[in-house]
Amino acid sequence: MPGTWSLDCHADHRLAATNVAGMTVEGVSFVRLFPYTADDGPISMLDARGKEVVLLDRLSELPETVSAVIRTHLARREFLTTIHRVVSSTSSGIPTDWTLETDRGPLSIRIRDEDAFRTLPRGELLITDDSGARFLIPSVDALDAHSRGIVRRFA
Repeated sequence: MPGTWSLDCHADHRLAATNVAGMTVEGVSFVRLFPYTADDGPISMLDARGKEVVLLDRLSELPETVSAVIRTHLARREFLTTIHRVVSSTSSGIPTDWTLETDRGPLSIRIRDEDAFRTLPRGELLITDDSGARFLIPSVDALDAHSRGIVRRFA
């Protein structure tokens, strides 16, 4: 990435990367290879399908404007809000808007596709909204009946 790629952040918080040849990759995301032990890198830039486009050795080697965008993206990706209750859903199909009660207070999110739901190995449910923010339901079975009904329609 250093010197060969530039980043553009769209209004919906999705990122696009463009290389010096003019090739643009929409919907890029960034993933720390060692999130708990190596804050500065290495970091992988992935395309919308999750395929690695480029490996960044260190954020500190990038221009501050680029590293700031990547750090913001990583913070959003790594931050997990816990869902305590699903108050409402605008539809029984996708896309849908959910109103939630979370550990951070009331929140509304939009879910664009079925791929937004992923069951983790210990049974937790990870939900990714249309802006890439991730939410955790530690146990669907522990939710109230109304919330369980909504969640099970989708996940």
